[in-house]
Amino acid sequence: MPEFVCKVGDFKELLQVISLKGKDLKGKEYTAIPDFLLSVEPDGLKVKAMDNKGSLAVNLHYKAVKVSQAGVMAIDSEILQGYLDRYNATDEVTVSAQENRIIIIRNNPQKVSRIPLSDESLVTSQGVDVFQNFVKSPSGYYQSKKTNWNVALTLKAEDVKDVVDDGEVVKQRIYPWKLENGALSIKVGAQPQGEIETIVSIIKAETETPFQPSTKTSFAYGLDNIFGNLVGEVKVYLGNNMESCPLILEKTSDKYSLVVFLAPAVIVE
Repeated sequence: MPEFVCKVGDFKELLQVISLKGKDLKGKEYTAIPDFLLSVEPDGLKVKAMDNKGSLAVNLHYKAVKVSQAGVMAIDSEILQGYLDRYNATDEVTVSAQENRIIIIRNNPQKVSRIPLSDESLVTSQGVDVFQNFVKSPSGYYQSKKTNWNVALTLKAEDVKDVVDDGEVVKQRIYPWKLENGALSIKVGAQPQGEIETIVSIIKAETETPFQPSTKTSFAYGLDNIFGNLVGEVKVYLGNNMESCPLILEKTSDKYSLVVFLAPAVIVE
């Protein structure tokens, strides 16, 4: 029987980071990873999950818990979130899985919630582990058999989210990235019938390695889901051949470490 103790606010943060709520290409609210398998291990909670489009994957190690017993839980994040909202963020709770239920217990004042486990057969992320396809080399950069992610940037998640919101204004949800002269520019908008409706956002990018004089790519679905659910500095890895190279993102805090994989958009010009 898997069991751990944590603060409700920490558990809700874990759900937020994994489920990655945002908007799809039509602007509709969308949860990228609504259900997943939560591995309860002696050193914390671990999740490797992928969305059903095969475009977005997360690898999370959440350490802000006290594990009593190891095991696996099949989580429906949207159902579980509703129950957790009935507790205070500072409440300490014991979470366990037994008899096809997730049991949440708060001792003072006493409250017990019994929540159906997600059907493990519906957790589409299992068996699809993109993180086996690339490794981090001793130099600190990612590589696979075909690709080297040899450009590293430090960005603020809020800055990228701001660009995504700019795109919502002009109703464009494809975000071209261009890396040039030490700055990342993301251009959104359109020019219908000669009327300019374009927003260009320049984000200061701290680069750790040289890159080609002008490098560009585009992202669409998934960008809002990732950057809208993170706060503060994140590290982004890109390849010199950016147009066909997925983005790899790292986020580390005192509570968790996270790696995210995002496939680039396919743009037909």
